[in-house]
This record gives sequence, C-alpha cells and structure tokens, in this order.
Amino acid sequence: MNLSRVEAASTAATVPEQTSSLPGNDRLTSEEQMAFRECCRQLESPTPGTRRRAVERLGYFGPAATAALRRALIDLDTKVQVAAVKSITNVGGAEGYELLLEALRSDLLKVREAAALELGEVGNADAIGPLIAAY
Repeated sequence: MNLSRVEAASTAATVPEQTSSLPGNDRLTSEEQMAFRECCRQLESPTPGTRRRAVERLGYFGPAATAALRRALIDLDTKVQVAAVKSITNVGGAEGYELLLEALRSDLLKVREAAALELGEVGNADAIGPLIAAY
C-alpha cells in the first residue's frame, strides 16, 4: 500500500480499535490503519463537511472501506451520500459494484445520478439492466 492513503486521511460510525479484524484491513500498514480509523471516527462528526471529507478520503483505502462507505450511503446529508458513491468506485470488485447498485436505488435523484455515472466509469455490462430500471 502506498503512503497516499495516510496522507489523504491525515488531511482530514464507530470502528473497532482492532481494524485488522475488518475485511480488507489485513493489507493496510499500521500507519494506514490509524489513518483509516481517524476517517471512520470523522464519519460520526455532527458537521456534514467533515463527514464528506472523511468519505472522500476513505476511497483511498479500497476494499477496507466497504462497510464505512455503505454507512455513508445512508447519511442524512446528500453531499455525503454523493461523495460516498464517488469513493465507492475505488473499492472495486464485486463489493464496490454492489454498493453502486445500492446507491442506484436511492430515493435521492443526486445519489442515483452519481451512481449511474460511476457505474458508467466501471464499465460493467451487467449494470445496463439496473441502470434502465432506475430511470
């Protein structure tokens, strides 16, 4: 893993102190785990801007951020939800794809639009059906 994750997080839901037990965290260095925990702590902030910035940084942690980004998809602030959708693209794989499909079913148009754009970036042909159904 590269240092950009740590740098992204340091410019900055309750997460267990043992982040190595979280899926995907076995690939994070101890410094990256500390930065990851800080981002997750910031998701509990009462300030939407702080939560949004934390969600944006979580995208750098790939699959380790799946659970935190899933929670951010139901944040009370639309901008936080949209930021989560954009960060989910960095998760990749089946988990990221499933999260984007979840976002595509949001009640909020801005979240659905962001999910549609990100699904287009992913380029998975299986997304065509859900995209058509969403609109």
